[in-house]
Amino acid sequence: MEQLNQVYGLDSLVISKIKSQYQILTPAKCNKIVLAEATMEDLFRIPFLTKKEEKKIIGLQTKNKKITLKSLRNEPEFDSLKLERLALYL
Repeated sequence: MEQLNQVYGLDSLVISKIKSQYQILTPAKCNKIVLAEATMEDLFRIPFLTKKEEKKIIGLQTKNKKITLKSLRNEPEFDSLKLERLALYL
């Protein structure tokens, strides 16, 4: 439901109506990717990551084998919204 706000062109009134008429009874099961083990192919499957960001993550993995989502906070490409979205996958 939180991701509805990220749909381009979706009006806030429509979002409110959707939220009032629907609910998620069973959250989707998502197999999270371990960031330190993620391949370029794994990262490609994350819908909002750009190729540049994928390459940045792979480069950071090379430097730091124990890379975590928190490690990305220091990188300018990964703002708080991007990290919040990534947390769903990593």
